[in-house]
Amino acid sequence: MTYRINTVCAPCNGAGRKVYASGATWRGGMGTASYRWDICDKCWGSGDSDAPWTDIRKLEEEFERRVKEEALTRLARAAGFNLGVCRPAIVELAAELLRLSNSRKKRGREFGAICASLRSVLLRGVGEKP
Repeated sequence: MTYRINTVCAPCNGAGRKVYASGATWRGGMGTASYRWDICDKCWGSGDSDAPWTDIRKLEEEFERRVKEEALTRLARAAGFNLGVCRPAIVELAAELLRLSNSRKKRGREFGAICASLRSVLLRGVGEKP
């Protein structure tokens, strides 16, 4: 079977792969200070800018969203509720975690950071912005 490219993808010149200036490639974030080959984030490997293949970035974002929602669903079930009922309580808990993370009370060195991180995870899990 032959795959025909109608509109050559400019960033990868139809190869479906391109060189990124950072080891973070299309994922972004922290990377290495070196060039690295990876899948083209415009055509997603098809080589055709008008017919891209599956957007891996969106696929990974959806996967992460589902994992977080499932984790909160299990937390709610462990408490004997469903997630829909627990959403307001989770948002309220996140507010308390913010208060605790900013508390001046002497606690373990990592306590504030853990509270802030847990707050962020809980809010993202119920579709709120931290």
